[in-house]
Amino acid sequence: MKVLLISPFCQDSQYPFFLPSENLGLAYIAAYLRKNGISVDILDANMHEWRSKRIITEVDMTQYDLFGIGVSSYLLLSER
Repeated sequence: MKVLLISPFCQDSQYPFFLPSENLGLAYIAAYLRKNGISVDILDANMHEWRSKRIITEVDMTQYDLFGIGVSSYLLLSER
C-alpha cells in the first residue's frame, strides 16, 4: 500500500508574513504508518505554494492507494 499525506496551501490576509511550517500531525501519522510497513509520501503544498488545482495536476494520483489531508478548519477558507 502507498499513501500520500497532503498539507494544503494556506494563505491568510490576517497573517501576511506567515511562514510555512511542517505539519507535525502528518509527520506523526507518517511515522506510524512507516513503522507498520506502509510506504508514505508527504506533500507540503505550502512549501511549493501549490493550491488544490495544482496538486491535482502535478501529482500522479494513480500511484497512491490512499490520500490523507491534514488542515486546520480556518485554513480551508483560503481555498475559496
